[in-house]
Formats: sequence, structure tokens, C-alpha cells
Amino acid sequence: MLDLKRPLIILDVETTGTHPQFDRVVQVGLVKVYPEGRETTWMSLINPGMPIPPETSAIHGITDEMVRSAPTFKTIAPPLAAGLKGCDLAGFQIQFDKFFLEKEFERCGGRNIFEGARIVDALRIYKQRHPRTLTAAVEEYLGEKLEGAHDALVDATATWRVIQAQMKTLSRSAWGR
Repeated sequence: MLDLKRPLIILDVETTGTHPQFDRVVQVGLVKVYPEGRETTWMSLINPGMPIPPETSAIHGITDEMVRSAPTFKTIAPPLAAGLKGCDLAGFQIQFDKFFLEKEFERCGGRNIFEGARIVDALRIYKQRHPRTLTAAVEEYLGEKLEGAHDALVDATATWRVIQAQMKTLSRSAWGR
């Protein structure tokens, strides 16, 4: 397991979109794990000061109505920064969440909020355990070993076979078969 020397914050944010420069955070949730094993949780909806696109609300379920009376990021920034200070950071594809929070803190006049933090990304760990390569896809979708990998025609042919198998899988799952 992890040998924690400092608290570890497992973080997730929900946003109005995917661009930290333009979009805003609408929810922050975190689990704080202390070196001795104690855990605390914290969550806040955040009024982004802009409409949440309907297609984004369809993904995370957070609507303009839900955040209308929520605090702004500027309001929660001081206590959130205090809670993050001196902690390491973890998450699933954590760079996305980290970039968004850095941009939000920057808009509030803060900077370098994660200085010195070690980063643990569950997605990177997952990808190490479950490689996302053509060889792995051939094994997963075709149940075969890829012979002659890195020959352009072998790879192109294998890719086509994987796409066909993926489409069959998607078709079956879409119809509940």
C-alpha cells in the first residue's frame, strides 16, 4: 500500500466543460487520507458564474438551478487552499482536475497551490496494469497473440480486425445482447 508521509488528497472536480482557460468548476469532492489512516471527506457545489451547458449537465447531473445559491470558487478558495496545503494529490486522470483547480486559484489571485505535492494518478496505474496497445487490443478483442507486430501491414490488418470486433461488441451491448 501507500506509505504516506503527508496527507493524501484524492480529488475530483466537475466542470462546465473541458477547457480550464474558459470553463469553470461546479463541484469539488475530496477524500483526505492521513498518514495514520484516518479519512475525512469534503464536497461543495460551486456557482461557476456562467451557464452549465445542457450536454455537460447530462454527463454529471449538475444543473444551473443546483448551483444558483452555491458559493463561488472565490468564496471556497481560502478554506480549500488551507486543506490542500502540505498534501500530496491523487485522482483518476488527476492532471485534468489539477489544471482546473490551478486555473481557478489563479483567477482568485492564488498561485502554486500544489507546490511540492507528489502526484498519484489512478489512470496511469491502470494503464500500466492494462496496457493500451495494439498487441493488448488484439489479445482482448480477438483472443490471439499479435504475431509480427510493428510491421505496418500486420498492424493495419490487426487494427481493422480489432475495429470490427469492437463494433460487434458495441452493437451487442447497445441492443442488450
